[in-house]
Amino acid sequence: ITFWGRGGEAQSVLTADSGWYAPRAREMRALGRVKVEASDGTVMRTGWLGYRASDELIFTDDTVKIKSSDKEVVGVGLRADPALRRVEIVKEVRGWGERGPVE
Repeated sequence: ITFWGRGGEAQSVLTADSGWYAPRAREMRALGRVKVEASDGTVMRTGWLGYRASDELIFTDDTVKIKSSDKEVVGVGLRADPALRRVEIVKEVRGWGERGPVE
């Protein structure tokens, strides 16, 4: 699935083993080896991911791993925009950057 921005640009691409979409609710679930690759190269991986079009939010309560060119963050639970520009990891957050652990 490609997530498109309001200006028509591709924000990110989601791939997974399977999933479902509820057109009336405008909600989606992706299941199994979920990967979201943002246009800036940032990659997020998790076991399952939901999307609600009403608030343009991707979410999970599963373990997540986010890797960009200069850092890596892991934790449990995620709320983010599909472009992975605004990301909240809910708990058990750990991170590493070019200079060591990220606080």
